Amino acid sequence: MTIKKPFTRRQFLLISLTVAGGLSCTALNRSSAKAAVTTDGSSIYLPLIVQQRRLLKGWQLNELNTGLAGVGVDRSALPLYTGSDTPADGAVIREVRIEKQLDLSAGTVTLERCWIRPLSISRGLPIIWNYNRDTGSVLPTCAWIRDCDIDCTAVPSADIGWSAAFGGSGVIERCHIWGSGTGLWLRGVSPIAIRAEENYIHGLRHSPPDSHQDGMTLRDYSGPGASLLNNRIDSSSESETGPLFLQAGFGHIDNVHIEGNLLEGNAWKLVLEANTYGYGPNMRAINNRFRNTGYGAAYVTGGPGWAEWRGNYLDDPTQINHRGALVSQPLP
Repeated sequence: MTIKKPFTRRQFLLISLTVAGGLSCTALNRSSAKAAVTTDGSSIYLPLIVQQRRLLKGWQLNELNTGLAGVGVDRSALPLYTGSDTPADGAVIREVRIEKQLDLSAGTVTLERCWIRPLSISRGLPIIWNYNRDTGSVLPTCAWIRDCDIDCTAVPSADIGWSAAFGGSGVIERCHIWGSGTGLWLRGVSPIAIRAEENYIHGLRHSPPDSHQDGMTLRDYSGPGASLLNNRIDSSSESETGPLFLQAGFGHIDNVHIEGNLLEGNAWKLVLEANTYGYGPNMRAINNRFRNTGYGAAYVTGGPGWAEWRGNYLDDPTQINHRGALVSQPLP
């Protein structure tokens, strides 16, 4: 675990990259520095570490350049995390092995370079979440999960199918995620912008009789912005819904930007459904790749359709930038 010197400035900047590649900053006033949690649950203080964007595309990702392998961390050498199941607001948990579910709903919590490997779970709950588990309501909190392995293969097959690796709002970047029922279930409320970038999601698992598997899904998010960038998502499983499934079943969806992803599996690869609550006029899909398998590339049901659909192709590794046949915009 890397320990930094105390940092006591009142002003903190959480820095996230916009779709255009520039920096956007949200200032957070704190009365004290960020708390980092050691393996025994005690706290130290350190500044939030900001890492540079690598700008890899989804079709360039694999198990060697994402997660712990991508940052050269030997996961077998990581110590066991024995801290709280509900870390405090401002906690930073770094370079540990986590063998249980975590509730991050207390506030802004960061997981960095961790091996998240639950041995058992409460069926139906994500491995990590930050919404209100009692009411299901979304909270204005932000989880930061970066350069982690989220490995759910130790959870029994009878239990895992209804659980996502992460459920809630936050920034999930450069993670290697496998063995869960669903990869990422992204949620959020204003003013929290959410982002999933350069994650490799695969190896989803079914639980009988009725679990279904999404690689990444939004069921309720209307802004200010959801950026799904440069991920590789393979939903191949016994009961897959698809690698990227946007369905407004829990609430309205809008202000979603999807770019640079490789979508794989045997169902439709990119689904946009108005469902109960509908989606808005600012839905964009740009420069994505679709593996030419299963039902097809994409479909839309209800609503106004994609506000922008540009430069999306079937995946062809033999071509420059994997540009196979152009995929026409699906219409409602």
